Amino acid sequence: MKVKSLSIAIVLVMLSSTFIVTASVECNHNEEDNVVNNNIEIKEIKVALVSQNLLIVSGQHAFVNILDGYSWVAGNTQYIFSVSQISDKNIYKGELTTENYDLILMPGGGVGGHSIITKSRLYSPLVKIWRKKMIDFIKDGGGYYGVCGGTYFILGLDRPPRTLNERAFDKSSLGVSCVNLSFISYANPIFCQFAGLGPEAVGHIAYMFYSGWDYGFARIYPSGLCFDVPVDRSHPFFDDYLDDTARIRWVGGPGYSITDNPGREVTVLARFPEEEISDNETMRIHVWKYTGRIRGLVKGTLRHIKEDRSLFKDSFANCLFMAPDWERTNEIMKTNFSNKPYMTAEIYPNENKARIFLCSGHPEMQVWWGGNIMEVEDNDKNTLYDGLHGWENAIPKDETVEDELTHTWWMVRRGVAWAAKVPDNDLPPVYGHSQVSDIYPYEQLSAFTIEGNAETADGIMSLDLHYRHSPNNETSWSNWIKYGTDEDSSDGWSWEFNPSSANNSGYYQFCSIRHVAYHDHTETETVPPGPDAIVHVGAE
Repeated sequence: MKVKSLSIAIVLVMLSSTFIVTASVECNHNEEDNVVNNNIEIKEIKVALVSQNLLIVSGQHAFVNILDGYSWVAGNTQYIFSVSQISDKNIYKGELTTENYDLILMPGGGVGGHSIITKSRLYSPLVKIWRKKMIDFIKDGGGYYGVCGGTYFILGLDRPPRTLNERAFDKSSLGVSCVNLSFISYANPIFCQFAGLGPEAVGHIAYMFYSGWDYGFARIYPSGLCFDVPVDRSHPFFDDYLDDTARIRWVGGPGYSITDNPGREVTVLARFPEEEISDNETMRIHVWKYTGRIRGLVKGTLRHIKEDRSLFKDSFANCLFMAPDWERTNEIMKTNFSNKPYMTAEIYPNENKARIFLCSGHPEMQVWWGGNIMEVEDNDKNTLYDGLHGWENAIPKDETVEDELTHTWWMVRRGVAWAAKVPDNDLPPVYGHSQVSDIYPYEQLSAFTIEGNAETADGIMSLDLHYRHSPNNETSWSNWIKYGTDEDSSDGWSWEFNPSSANNSGYYQFCSIRHVAYHDHTETETVPPGPDAIVHVGAE
């Protein structure tokens, strides 16, 4: 009986410890991929979205909505994301090449999550093939865009592993990044206790496991946290962003550390807040202890069969999530993420210079403001499936200016575009549907060309250029003034700006406003919160 119970436990560990695997994207366009349409060069960015699921629901469809078909014109180039879904079978067949794709994107949740476990079995011939194809893709210049569990998969630990999951992470690491995983502990919430570890061994990932699994698509990640991370605006990814912090959804992703002497270009784009998550009264959670033992796992299986849930395909996995009971302890779950890297960008150090973009959070998911975590009442029926905590008192959606669902979608588009080697000045807009590209050089003496960067639309588009002026770059900024309108994008968006037609010498800030005329209405972009580009015009 003990042998049978142990066998079931091992199966459960293998099934339930799967997670999110995110991969990335890179852009080595072949000549046949680029098409000239009138005076516009069209460049397709081919994204390989790893789409297989095992157990945990993921946000893979969000990436399709955000990316597939999204198109923007910068200068005289039109960029278009084209998303194709691939599976392990496609990779085994050799379809993952830089000739077929510019980058891989592995979203969070169950997509590719099993790779953390199955791809750690280095003795398997299929695993060897899969790993070689992935590594070769990056070494050949293919990009990597990873979020949350997708970064667990690609990275190793910055310390010796202590749990089954951590050993799998360390073994499955592709060894192509100079970034490491950095956290206190990561373990299955039930079996870490069966293995003799304390219930606190689940670590920061409790923010996902404890948040509840009874939800539809609209409630993916019903908890998690939304907090502001300090960002590095010197990197092209954030250089058009106007704030020093950015609010991004987080659901138990890892902290990172950078290898000493990485031997490559690597930038920490964002860091966890200085205040430790477990020290913040609105965000911290308690350690919960599973008390149901094997009997609880059986009850969980019977409940799954009775309720005929379709979220999970295997009753063994459901006995983990539906098994009662959980008891709240007095201990706070420690995170130890203060000021650690949260988002990184690096370039692989060979002649192909693949770009690797990693993020602990979920910019593809909606954000919110205000509120706090509220833990459920401790009773004899608590389950992971029903959830041990949730978010309450957030500011209602209709009371914030931002659209919470799409608020951080620009990060996904810019991250994928950056990993695909889109030129720095051509990355998709940050605010709204358009922006003015950076103007070089900063010092100007006479008339100069300004280029626009705008998302395409089905209607008839036009783009207004607005400017404001200051004699000293400190005070007396004028109101925004419309300079001109480009009504024809067939040769790209641009304006010839003549300072003598404005305020002559001084400092100028610029922004653009997109208009789209449909058959029954016109949509007009709002003014951004600040300028897109700045120049100084000296006296001739």
